[in-house]
Parts: sequence; C-alpha cells; structure tokens
Amino acid sequence: DGKNEAKRNFRIAVPLLAYLTHSGMTGVHVARFTLQAVLIICVLLAAERAAGDRLVALAAALAIAGTYTGTSVWRDVCRWFDNCTHAFLALALILRPPWLAGGAVVLAAFTDERALLIVPLLILFHWFTGSPRGTLIGLAAGIPGSVAIRLAFALAFHLRMPTTGIAEWDIFFINT
Repeated sequence: DGKNEAKRNFRIAVPLLAYLTHSGMTGVHVARFTLQAVLIICVLLAAERAAGDRLVALAAALAIAGTYTGTSVWRDVCRWFDNCTHAFLALALILRPPWLAGGAVVLAAFTDERALLIVPLLILFHWFTGSPRGTLIGLAAGIPGSVAIRLAFALAFHLRMPTTGIAEWDIFFINT
C-alpha cells in the first residue's frame, strides 16, 4: 500500500484494451501511438473551434506538440500512459454528444484519475465555444460516472485505492 505503484490499480484503460484484443504489449504500443495521433488532431480541431482560424490552430497544435503533452509518448518507457490520458481529454474537447464527451472523461479517468481535475476546464471550453448545454452536462456526468464504475470495480474485483504513503503531510513537508 505504501508504494507509489499501488495508486495505479485503476489505471486500466490501455492495459484492458490490450487484454481484450489479445494483442499484449504490441497492442499497448499501438494504442499509445494511435492515441498520440488522436491527441494532435483533436488539439488542432479544438484550437480551430476556439480561434476560428486554421493558421492559429496549426500554430497552437505545433506548440502543444513540442511540450510534455506532445512528447510524452516518446519518453513514456514506463508506460504511465500520460499521452493516452491527454488524448482522451482532447477528445472530450471536440466531442459534443453528451455521452461521447462524458465517455471520453471516463476513459481519461481510467487512464489517470487526475484527469478528473481538468473537467471544469473542459466545461469552460465548451461553454465559451458555444457547445450545447447537454455537452456540459455530459462532461460533468463523467465524474460521478467514473467514480461509480470505480466503486463497482473495487467491489467486484477487490481493487482498492491505497492512500498510505501518498500525499501525506510528512511527504508534503519534505518536498516544500
């Protein structure tokens, strides 16, 4: 419980995909690199929606491609799947049907639970870009939806989210 790796019990989206497709590590790598392409395309589309200009969208996509968000796939040898989480969040930026936008949030949460912290920003983006109200509701519903699924998995498969050694005061003070 006290190890950092223990908190990853629910980061199952990419490994589950590889398991269900019987593709093993090859499937993990195909998923990572495919989602990297999805990430860049979604950032391009979201930037165009926000700015209304293709050149500005291209500049934004290229700028993001040069940051950690755009380069983590090449450095992610430990398979933390950060780029996959970013791709699911970028999908939530461009998807307007509520169940798809909320589904992208759930997938992001099951790739890295910290993705749920970004949902208010996704909602603001959709609000400022004139998305239908249902999209905002779908994004917000992704939070309790992922928590409910997490609880069901915890009960069904005896998974748990250990907190021992994670974000404790002594660790906080050492790092401040």
